[in-house]
Amino acid sequence: MTLLDLGAATTLAARLVAERQTEQTGPLVLGDPVEFQDGWLFPYQSSWALDGDEEAELSGFGPIFVRRTGTWFEVPAYYDVGEFLGRLGVR
Repeated sequence: MTLLDLGAATTLAARLVAERQTEQTGPLVLGDPVEFQDGWLFPYQSSWALDGDEEAELSGFGPIFVRRTGTWFEVPAYYDVGEFLGRLGVR
């Protein structure tokens, strides 16, 4: 089995985030990934919010976790990220 590197995981996360983009969210951009032994956590936000428009901040969207195996999931926004990843056994 071929494992993903950071570049491939970033490409996958960028595609997943682009699929969530709508007129209401505006352009979505990935934040800096957080590396775990099992993969990477990719936060993302509306570029409008990053440009200072506090009303444009996303709510209800959790970060995306991409495993080195290529599988992925979105962390539900209503969970503490660390607790959720721990429940899934992410190291």
